[in-house]
Amino acid sequence: MNKKILLFCICLSAGVSAAAFADRIVDPLRLPKSIQNYVQQCFPNDAVTLAESDWGVYEVYLESGAKIEFTLSRKWEEITSVSGIPSTALPAGVADAVEQRYPGASVIQIERHWRGYEAKLNNGMEVYFSKDGRLIGHKYDD
Repeated sequence: MNKKILLFCICLSAGVSAAAFADRIVDPLRLPKSIQNYVQQCFPNDAVTLAESDWGVYEVYLESGAKIEFTLSRKWEEITSVSGIPSTALPAGVADAVEQRYPGASVIQIERHWRGYEAKLNNGMEVYFSKDGRLIGHKYDD
């Protein structure tokens, strides 16, 4: 009898823990206005198909397959799109440098770091930028 009660308590606590740390589905119309505005401005022809929230951090999935992760401060932290991220979603210096230095290439992933940006291109290059969008390095993605 005591073993059954103990087993029940363990299962119950595991279930409660899993539910507490699970992502919460968010209605796209209930996303914070700053996130809605960013998506509408940078991805105007793309609809939100799914939005999740985990402790104030949001992940937004678009109809095109793009995924945008937002921080607690509602700034994008990472954008991924196998079909290419629109230049409107990229910092100006990044978009210009990619267009000039890698003609025909498109950015398929970009991450914002405290020191700047890291972008992956569809030609296999990883490109690094300073906070102000200056190109500071590149390498082939391995």
